[in-house]
Amino acid sequence: LYMRVLLLIFLAFSLTSKAQNLLIPLEFNVNGMPDATLFYLIDKDKVIDSCLSNNGKLLFKYPKITDEPIGLTIRSKDKRIGYLFWVENSPVKFSGVYGNAAPLMADASNTQNDFREYILTTQALSDSLRTASRSLVVKHSKYDSDTVGLSERIIQLKYQLKQQNISFVYNHTRSVISTMIIFIELSQGRFSNSEAVELVRKLSFEQQNSEQGRSINKILFSYGNPEISQLAPDFSLTDKNGKSVRLSDFKGKRIVLLFWASWCGPCVKEMQTVVEAYENARVKNVEFIAVSLDEDKQAWLSFIEKYSMKFINLSDQKGWISEPAIMYRVTGIPDNFVIDEQGKLLVRNWNFRDIRKFILEHFQELP
Repeated sequence: LYMRVLLLIFLAFSLTSKAQNLLIPLEFNVNGMPDATLFYLIDKDKVIDSCLSNNGKLLFKYPKITDEPIGLTIRSKDKRIGYLFWVENSPVKFSGVYGNAAPLMADASNTQNDFREYILTTQALSDSLRTASRSLVVKHSKYDSDTVGLSERIIQLKYQLKQQNISFVYNHTRSVISTMIIFIELSQGRFSNSEAVELVRKLSFEQQNSEQGRSINKILFSYGNPEISQLAPDFSLTDKNGKSVRLSDFKGKRIVLLFWASWCGPCVKEMQTVVEAYENARVKNVEFIAVSLDEDKQAWLSFIEKYSMKFINLSDQKGWISEPAIMYRVTGIPDNFVIDEQGKLLVRNWNFRDIRKFILEHFQELP
């Protein structure tokens, strides 16, 4: 259910503190699991171990080299079944029911049980929010202006989820899951900087100084929370030729900043409009900069060639945890920004058609 977002969090929290190399036995007892199903144990994107199911049981060994709890995944070879879970520093037995999306229970991992509690208490709200957000993206892609009711519903759901998240953090100040929640909500734009700072202060000393806690501080004090009329956060990425390009290099120009990916349906639909708008620009004072959230470099390069995207194209192949995506709190794509000559944000909109209309009305530089 939360596979994509949480896998990204596991990737974002690169744990570097070294501990004694521990070979930790992991046992999974999943009622109803078919026999002879091949499962992989995955750390970030690396396969660590494999096992065939037998009588609903899987046995793995994980070579843990960190002091902190770490998030791992087991996934069937056909990718139809997967579980996220957390490991501490001792052998642990997990249990669950095959086909049930609820996180597994654990006998020796407080972090896993915190994770399970959090998911179960927020699942209904998160499902509703995701459904409403997808509907809004569809409406934008179809240039449907009837979005007021849906937008108000999303605001309401975000507020309710925020309150549940705050309550969880207050009640679990020593848990890495609380730190993870703050990171997710801050990145998704549901926590303001001031709200995040207040919550971080509630965390235990260990959590504030963990790798995760330092990641949050980097967002809070290095990236900020960009708002309209404020300076756009600066960043540097490489283009398709491997050349480093920095946003601030274009100060003095108006910038259309695009976040997209080749796998994003709405992005594909509007890309031809983007290309035409760029090619028909009357003067050279508007620069288009496209940041791709593709993780597959070849897919990104092939798309650029297919659509003759002659403007600046940048990517680090890190997907949703690409640094500019975090800096700009990109939670869905396409997401488009306009930046003025002084480097201040003028407008943000998922729909490029509205961005183009803004440029026409204010700059009069596109036909």
